[in-house]
Amino acid sequence: MKVNLKNLRCERGLSQAALAKKAQVAQSSICYLESGQKNPSVRMAIKLAKALEVDLTTLIES
Repeated sequence: MKVNLKNLRCERGLSQAALAKKAQVAQSSICYLESGQKNPSVRMAIKLAKALEVDLTTLIES
């Protein structure tokens, strides 16, 4: 997921802070997810997919 998250975020011209605000999650969470240090909860993955305007499978594909 880490590669997809970063690629999707960058394709949309969003900073980590902007995505965090849009998804209503902590910016540190975005950093941890993109670096592969943590995996998202189902709830967080859904929020991120909505914020990025993609379906959940697109976000979590490796």
